[in-house]
Amino acid sequence: MIKDMYPNKSQYFINQKVYMCIESEINNTINLEVFHLEERIYSKNHSLVVGDNEVFLGSFPEGGYEVRCLDVVTAFDVLEKSSQSPRYGFVSDFSSFDFNEGLLQMNKLHLTLIQFYDWMYRHHELVPKERFFVDPMKRTVDKEIIQYESYCLWCNVWRRKGIL
Repeated sequence: MIKDMYPNKSQYFINQKVYMCIESEINNTINLEVFHLEERIYSKNHSLVVGDNEVFLGSFPEGGYEVRCLDVVTAFDVLEKSSQSPRYGFVSDFSSFDFNEGLLQMNKLHLTLIQFYDWMYRHHELVPKERFFVDPMKRTVDKEIIQYESYCLWCNVWRRKGIL
């Protein structure tokens, strides 16, 4: 019935609105419950359609929360600042990196900090003249993926999802 459920951001700050992304296989009405320290603080029915749904839960005070829907469980946290609960990930393969899919996976993993590794052409010449090049680890890399403008564009998108 429910294929997947995850918050629309990796983490929230105080007074931000919390939404759950729910991938549903059928049209259905489900009950979403939110728990804080094993105490149920939210329970409400929501209608879902086949495919992707975004369900508004409200704003919550600082803390960690568990969300239950049928047999699917996820969580989210609300913080004053991101450094209170960092969750680190990295990207190291730029041969065919799909930023949209990467963003979705990073969000589902609740990652809040992303580092780019091994993106350079050579240690003494960071950016190559050709669009495609073979890096020191023998991987073919597309220069357009690592261009500063592309990187900055995606950093802005990731920040809106709570990823730094």
